[in-house]
Amino acid sequence: MLDVQEGMQQLQTEAPHILGGGGGGGGSRLESPSVSRPPEASQLASGDEQYSRLLQQMFGVMSRSTETAGGSPEFKYEYQLNQLQLMGFLDRQANISALTVTSGDLNAAVDRLLQPSQQ
Repeated sequence: MLDVQEGMQQLQTEAPHILGGGGGGGGSRLESPSVSRPPEASQLASGDEQYSRLLQQMFGVMSRSTETAGGSPEFKYEYQLNQLQLMGFLDRQANISALTVTSGDLNAAVDRLLQPSQQ
């Protein structure tokens, strides 16, 4: 979330005409000198490019943070692993395997663990 806020601040600095809004009544929270007159075509194209680059950076940061946060199945399925253990399924590797195959679906993992060929 902090990355998004930083990205919005950077966007306001580098391309204020994009966030400035222009003529929608009610005013804009982001004030900028370029809001009073429409940007020239060259400025608009440059702003669009900057906006695209900024969005790509923001989405890149967001995807990297979700990849690192959910990398290991032990972390990703911590709650489900605890629930399985409370239900009496004590083989942690089998539990992880069942949760991985079922994408974390606890009910499907239990069904899978109860099948004789899966234990």
